[in-house]
Amino acid sequence: MIVPKTLPIHPFWNFSVKIYREPIVEESLITLQNERGLNVNIVLFCCWFALCDQGRIPKSDLKQILINIQPWHDRIVLPLRRIRQQLKEQLNPPWPEIRNEILRQELASEQIEQLIMLEQYAYKTRPIRTTFQKIIDICKNIAVYCHLLQVYLDASDCSSISNVLGTIFSKIDHEDILRYCMEHLIEKELQSMSLTAQFPLDL
Repeated sequence: MIVPKTLPIHPFWNFSVKIYREPIVEESLITLQNERGLNVNIVLFCCWFALCDQGRIPKSDLKQILINIQPWHDRIVLPLRRIRQQLKEQLNPPWPEIRNEILRQELASEQIEQLIMLEQYAYKTRPIRTTFQKIIDICKNIAVYCHLLQVYLDASDCSSISNVLGTIFSKIDHEDILRYCMEHLIEKELQSMSLTAQFPLDL
C-alpha cells in the first residue's frame, strides 16, 4: 500500500494502513465494498473508534460523518477508483505509470476523506473497555452504519467482518469473534430466518 507523504498523518490512518496490509483484511473489506456498498473508511473508523476505548458511535454523529464526506466521496474518491479499475482492465497498458499515479491520488483522496471524517470526532477520556466489549462495540458501530444505509447483513457479511476483527484481535478464537458478529450484526428477524433455513422444523 502506497502511503501519500504530503498529508498530515493521523493515528486513524496509521491503523488503516497497518491492518489493510493483511491480504485477508483487504479481500474482506473489498468484498463488503463491492457487494454491499460499504465505505471501507467508515468500516475502519467503526473499528478504530472502539479500539480507542471510545465505545459506540452515536447514530447522529455517524449520520453527520456520512453527510460530511458524501460530496468528496462521490465526486473525487469514486471517480478516481473507477479510472484505476478501468486502467487495471487493460491487458497491456501503454503507460503503467499512469495507473500508479492514479492509485497514489486515490489513496490521497481516501486519506483526505478520513481527515474530513475526523472533523466530527473529539477524543474523550472514557473507562478502558475489555477486549470483548471492544468487539461488541465495533459490531454495534458497524450495525448502526448499515442501518443508516438500509443495508441488512447476512452470514457471509459477518464472515467478512469477522476476518477483519480476527486480524485486529488475533489472540481471540475466531469462532468466538464470528459468534459475536452473528449476534450483533444480523437483524433479529433475518437471524431467525437464517436459523430456520439451517434447521427446518419437522412439521
